[in-house]
Amino acid sequence: MDTQAVPWQREGYCSLSNTVYRTAFARRYRLTRPRCAQGPNTCKCGKKHSADLFRRHDGDHDEADCKSRNGIKQQAHNFLADTLKQFLIECGFTSVSVEHKYWDNARVGDDSSRRVPDVLATHPTTGREYVIDCRIFWNTMSDSSSGGYASYTTTGVGCLRGEAQKKRSWEKAMKRKMAEGYDDIEFVPFSIEVGGVWGPAARRFFDGCLDAANTDRDIDFYHWSSQSFGDFWKDALSVLMARERARIGLAASKGDWPRRIAAYARDEQEDAAAYADS
Repeated sequence: MDTQAVPWQREGYCSLSNTVYRTAFARRYRLTRPRCAQGPNTCKCGKKHSADLFRRHDGDHDEADCKSRNGIKQQAHNFLADTLKQFLIECGFTSVSVEHKYWDNARVGDDSSRRVPDVLATHPTTGREYVIDCRIFWNTMSDSSSGGYASYTTTGVGCLRGEAQKKRSWEKAMKRKMAEGYDDIEFVPFSIEVGGVWGPAARRFFDGCLDAANTDRDIDFYHWSSQSFGDFWKDALSVLMARERARIGLAASKGDWPRRIAAYARDEQEDAAAYADS
């Protein structure tokens, strides 16, 4: 999580509450999460949290292995696509859209190679169409030997694995599109790790978008003390990932709130009784 203090920021892009920041910070540096973000000993999916800290740590299961968190992970994916859409619009790209369901002609029938782009955008000067598919690699500390801690050997390996997987899964769809006469089209696997590392394709695409953008800042909109256009959007995406990572940790604790509230109520009653006896 690489962020900095930003005066006069645009609300909603670089904002983190104290609880979210503390939870994301703890996960980033593999510390115990704050008490408000700690879940019960047994997860809602039924799996007990292991005490083997050499293989697991507070929050690893919730973030990497728990299937009950898939809904939140999908929301994080959608938020990433929406943020990229806004970034591309401000870079001057045209025809920017998300979840274009009928982009692929294999939409009819049960063709498993059918694909729906997360973001579609057209370059403002070259006219090239970019087909962007987002992927967040969550399983850095998963129990899975194929995608977890055992195979996470170097920083960014999850991004590279995600890029390769996306390219393979989109190969047939891109060939179909080119066969229809769309020769000036490019697929971008925008792969990013939950810890904030970007894949090479994502970095190249982002830098290319900045080259296309008019980066002269409007001080009435950004204020004189704001970041540069590129730094702002790098931070916006970084903060987004930190916020979504923290949401998973906080979701794990929400299921335990009724028990905690009841425990606090009992403590208060006992304290009140002790005070009355004295």
